[in-house]
Amino acid sequence: MNTTTLYNPDFNYQMYLTPGLITVGLQMALVVASVLILNLEFRRNTIDELLQISTSSSQIVVGKMLAHLCISWILFVLVAYVVFPVYELGKPKTDFNFFLIYTLMSLACIGIGMMLSAISNNLLFVTDVALFFTSPAFVFSGFTFPRWAMPWYDQFYADIMPYTHFLDGFIKLYFMELPLSYATPEIFKLLVFIGITFPLSIVFFQRKVNQYLKENRI
Repeated sequence: MNTTTLYNPDFNYQMYLTPGLITVGLQMALVVASVLILNLEFRRNTIDELLQISTSSSQIVVGKMLAHLCISWILFVLVAYVVFPVYELGKPKTDFNFFLIYTLMSLACIGIGMMLSAISNNLLFVTDVALFFTSPAFVFSGFTFPRWAMPWYDQFYADIMPYTHFLDGFIKLYFMELPLSYATPEIFKLLVFIGITFPLSIVFFQRKVNQYLKENRI
């Protein structure tokens, strides 16, 4: 019997750990930064200036989302074209697929953060929730331990984290260099996160805006 080890034939931890650690760090940073997007306006008393521009929560949420998405794209450029080449991990053939699934993960993470930010004005509370939610991602996502071997409740916890589905797609598209169609299930799941969190962010923040306008008679 002839066996061949694929994707990491040298059993090199640099090739194995580096992409996982970098991407899990990015998703933590995106969620933690996003939980401050909306409630910080009330904390810094800049909400009046914001509402002078628009009183529509959908416009505010979309505008802030685009700003943070642009920052996440800058991080992608640094990772894909600076960090990965330094560690000899660059795979030019996978750049577009990597960019696409990374963008979806970024939107899902920003959506979760904005939803928390729209629900609560307690900065300490939402930051703690974000850290508690994202910190176990590296373990529960299946990167270091197979999810099928975990208890059902750990598998459920893994499924409600967008990084889990990003990682499954990332392994297919980046490590295995498979066509984009192979990551269709993961792309769909990330779109579900996006489709749920952003509408909820808009609804909750619009309630805050309406209440603020009513109390201040603006």
